[in-house]
Amino acid sequence: MTIRLPKLQQFDLRTRLLGFLCLVLAVTLLIEASVVARMPRVRAIEPAAAETEAPPGATVAPLPAMPPLAAYREVLQRPLFSDTRRPAEVAAPATRAPALAAPSTKWKLTGVVATGGESHAIVTGLRDKATLTLGQGDMLDGWQLVEIEPYQLTFEAHGSRSVLELRDEPPGT
Repeated sequence: MTIRLPKLQQFDLRTRLLGFLCLVLAVTLLIEASVVARMPRVRAIEPAAAETEAPPGATVAPLPAMPPLAAYREVLQRPLFSDTRRPAEVAAPATRAPALAAPSTKWKLTGVVATGGESHAIVTGLRDKATLTLGQGDMLDGWQLVEIEPYQLTFEAHGSRSVLELRDEPPGT
C-alpha cells in the first residue's frame, strides 16, 4: 500500500518577503537585548554626597550678587500671572466706608518678590482681577502694609492688624 502525500505548494513572493522580514526583526530584537544586557548599571548620586565631595584642587566660586530691585522693574510692571501681561486697570476708589474691610475680603496674595533687603508683594483683586505691587509701608484700601513675609502680608489700620496669606487654590477659583 502506498501513501501519497500532497505536493507542497510553492510559496508566493509575498509570503517569502513576510517571512524574511520576521526573521530580520527577530535578529534585531536579539541583538538589542544582548546589548542592553551588557550595559553597565547606572547608580544615582546621592544629593548629600554630591554637595560635600569636591574633586581635589577644585575651588568653589561664591554666588553672584543679586542685581538691584530696579533691574526687575519690568517683571513688576508686567505681571506673570496675567493673561495679557499688562496690569489691570484699577477703578477710582469709591467713597470710603467708616469701617475698613480687611484686605483679605477684597485681595488675594499672588506672590512675593524678595531681592537683597527689599521685598515686594503682588496682590490681585478678587472681583476685578486688578494686580498691584506693594512695598512695605504702602497703603491698600486704608490699610498700611507693615510686614512682608514669604507666605503672608501683615496690614495695620487704626490699631488693628490683618493678615493676608498666600493660598494654593486650583485654577479657575
